Amino acid sequence: MTRDEIINAVAPCTLMCYTCIGYTEGGLRRHAEHLRELYMGWYEAHVASYSRNPTKERLFKLNRIVIFNEMLEELIEHPQCEGCRRNDAAHWGCVEGCGISKCVRERGIDFCADCADFPCGRDCVPGSVRKRWIDGNNFIKKHGFERYFEENKNVSHYIEHYNEGKNQ
Repeated sequence: MTRDEIINAVAPCTLMCYTCIGYTEGGLRRHAEHLRELYMGWYEAHVASYSRNPTKERLFKLNRIVIFNEMLEELIEHPQCEGCRRNDAAHWGCVEGCGISKCVRERGIDFCADCADFPCGRDCVPGSVRKRWIDGNNFIKKHGFERYFEENKNVSHYIEHYNEGKNQ
């Protein structure tokens, strides 16, 4: 990926747009497109095979394949967000009330790590992303955004929600 593609794939708060289901240039969309190509004809092969003996189990499997296909199409067609750096929505990002992208734009920097005031006390960082914002930008300050992207490009955008669910 180019420098600009990586910068757009990592929000200034360090949330990974790249692993978000809504990101138009994201990994989920790319992987779903690739998976669809790899198994093309799978459903049709099962229909041809199962039509000779359509048992309840086989019909159930066909239905699951249809649902899988629909989910892949959703992952491919659903993304509408170009990332908070290019999103001109009221809050300029995926976290309601977040003003990080606006602040970064106004200061002419890519990440809060590039700011002399980081970590600041400005009221633009919602509590829900504050820890990731601090940890991620400290990592970027020390190792750079390219390494941050490489180490996080396969980590779910929603990992905190997953972990919270497991701990309940």
